[in-house]
Amino acid sequence: MARMFLAVLLAWSTSTPASAEEWQVKIVASTSDGAENSLYFGQKPDATDGYDSRYEVLALLGGDIEAYFPHAEWDVLAEHFWRDIKAPDQMKSWVFEVNTALSGTEIMLKWDPLKLPDGYTVELTDTAQQAVINMTSQSEHYYYTYSGSGPRQFTINTKAPDNAPDTAVFLKSPSGLDGAWGENKSVIHLIWTDNSEGESGFMLERKVPGEQWTLLARLDANTTFYKDYPLVLPTDDKKNKNKVMFLYRVKAYNSLTESEFSNTKPIK
Repeated sequence: MARMFLAVLLAWSTSTPASAEEWQVKIVASTSDGAENSLYFGQKPDATDGYDSRYEVLALLGGDIEAYFPHAEWDVLAEHFWRDIKAPDQMKSWVFEVNTALSGTEIMLKWDPLKLPDGYTVELTDTAQQAVINMTSQSEHYYYTYSGSGPRQFTINTKAPDNAPDTAVFLKSPSGLDGAWGENKSVIHLIWTDNSEGESGFMLERKVPGEQWTLLARLDANTTFYKDYPLVLPTDDKKNKNKVMFLYRVKAYNSLTESEFSNTKPIK
């Protein structure tokens, strides 16, 4: 059996020392035969959580390994990015995907726990396994690919040192948001994974490409599914069969705080 090692090595930028306000981590996804992709995530004082042409870099995908941050909601020329820099905050989340056409292959993720700023909590969630890895105390994670498995999704949640009162609550963002048309294309079924504890509920948002996000529903705690009955329904026009009609995202909330949004799910 062919064996591939995917090494995710985390290293600080050599030009700027890490601090609570400004830091960057490099993720290198590589195979044993030399194929690789690099990702960067972090925070900068003048960055935003949306698309910023100064920092975000479009991903050019191809080869045996593909790694990228998916951001269909940014409504720019591409949906995949190699760099995702956010505004400084106590809590942040990033979603990235790793894709390979190779099946029956062991994949290894590695990182250096000492490369993050002092006092930070960093957790890596493997959505497929529902495994949560403490990246500050562990340094590797393994999984196997299989035929037709598609992109593997991971979520990184970071929490800065606790300067807030003890009543502050850290809510992990939902992950694995997925959806599809059902029932003669009259309803969209949405599902996601609840990763948080202590939430009051979830806020589900929807948008039409090119328009603003709107709140679709407030849902009870521990909810992991929703049925949306949109007023605009798809047609059988083959020319528009790949057109994105709706985008969805969801986040947890309570009276003290809100999580980051989940991944964005486009519905065609």
